[in-house]
Amino acid sequence: MTTQASENKLRLLELEKEGGFVFHGSGVALDSLEPRQAYNFENEKQEPDGVPAVYASGKADYAIFMALINEINCPSGYESSSGTIDGKLVFRASKDTLSQLSENASGWVYVFKKDQFQQRDRDGVEFISTQSVTPLEQIQVRKEDLPQDIEVFNTPSNFGKRIAVVGVSASGKSTFARKLAEKTKLPLFLMDSIMWNPGWQYVGDEKTVEKLHKIGSQEEWILEGYIDKKARPFIFERADTIIYLDYPPIVATLRYLQRWLKHRKNPRPELEGSPEKFDWKFMKLVWKKGEAVSLNKFLNQISNQNKIIKLTSVQQTKKFLKSI
Repeated sequence: MTTQASENKLRLLELEKEGGFVFHGSGVALDSLEPRQAYNFENEKQEPDGVPAVYASGKADYAIFMALINEINCPSGYESSSGTIDGKLVFRASKDTLSQLSENASGWVYVFKKDQFQQRDRDGVEFISTQSVTPLEQIQVRKEDLPQDIEVFNTPSNFGKRIAVVGVSASGKSTFARKLAEKTKLPLFLMDSIMWNPGWQYVGDEKTVEKLHKIGSQEEWILEGYIDKKARPFIFERADTIIYLDYPPIVATLRYLQRWLKHRKNPRPELEGSPEKFDWKFMKLVWKKGEAVSLNKFLNQISNQNKIIKLTSVQQTKKFLKSI
């Protein structure tokens, strides 16, 4: 069994290297795949995310991860994420999730011709087809075929008393942090309240960093926002957990527009006297995830990578909050 599984993974990696194929991971064996509607959850409502589609990846490891980390192999529920940072695939799963995988855990990876799909990202991780597709091959994978560099994190109940919530602008950090504070009863500090006086008057770098060091020195806090670069080393080191909302650009861009429409006359609670202003240049920055470059650099330098929880979709974030 082990030998066969290892040979199967080698087969998948060979196909990936050839470059003409994409892969879909599932916990069940199917003859063909039909387009399915994906959903996001906004304000307690389920909203369609794009058109019905079959999703696949140009990366075999991504499909293997999906084939094994699912409700079939993890019947008590699972917490995991996958995506790319600076072009590198990153996989994360909670200890509780991985502990549910039996030695006989298995799943299926379906192999398709790449020209049946449309690529959705620069890194070749995500492809979609809006048509029914039949796989060229169905390859069984097992627990030992999982990516070797999965980052393991604690379950939400064990993520400590000092939590940093980070991500690019308009990714929903404030809303998420408020919900997290309600559940954990930890004091909440918002970067916009720290940085700005009424009328969009910036308090200055020195005062911002001073406030952040004062907050970070406390024993309990949730700190949300695009944390000043000068304070990041201290805050990230002090944090027991760093929650990174790393959504696709379209999510933050749409939220930026929604935020401007909602608060262009009535400012957000944390920005009293500072109504939202629309800025094409800033929206372009949000769309290109320009702020993520330096943020990823800082996060990659953290010695304890296990304390980073990366949430890559609104639906995943919703599940995360429900699990607390």
